[in-house]
Amino acid sequence: MSQSTDLTRYYTRPQVDAKLAGLIGGTGPTGPTGTAGVTGAASTVPGPTGPTGSASTVPGPTGATGANSTVAGPTGPTGLTGSTGAAGAAAPLSIGFIINIGTAGTNVGPMLPATRVAGFTKCVVTVKFSDTVTALSFRIKQNGTSVFTTNPTIAAGTSSGTVSTFTALTSSPLTVAANDLFTIDILTGTANWQFTAVME
Repeated sequence: MSQSTDLTRYYTRPQVDAKLAGLIGGTGPTGPTGTAGVTGAASTVPGPTGPTGSASTVPGPTGATGANSTVAGPTGPTGLTGSTGAAGAAAPLSIGFIINIGTAGTNVGPMLPATRVAGFTKCVVTVKFSDTVTALSFRIKQNGTSVFTTNPTIAAGTSSGTVSTFTALTSSPLTVAANDLFTIDILTGTANWQFTAVME
């Protein structure tokens, strides 16, 4: 059976599609899924950085206390030197006579010079032994002049260790210059008298 072909005839698109549909059969069922391909290599290009998150308002926990340092800190600078203090007062001057035989006489003890300027306000007498009958009376001189307005007197029979203070000086304090010479005269007494007399 022959089939004629009219080459000079034109068909519209729907007509062409209809003719093709007659020539091509319907779509068959879907075939089975093929095996998975190999995994591609990891990308070496980093992705873009995400936006910065908002700051936390919750404080983190307090860390543990660190151990005490064993290294001493540096020494601070030396402080300024303080001002010089006031000069201390001179030690008191005293001139004393030790009499072991209290017989009456002039200049019966040592001649004692004052070592520096001073001022005396009293004479302190200590009895070691006394006479039971005769009282003791004496005077101390400064450069040959008595320092007393009334000469000291100790009663007969005064006990050993008795201390008496006499303040009847020609001035109080009695002015003393360096190298002033002091001597002692015994006005009444006996060899039994033993005593010390100290100008202070």
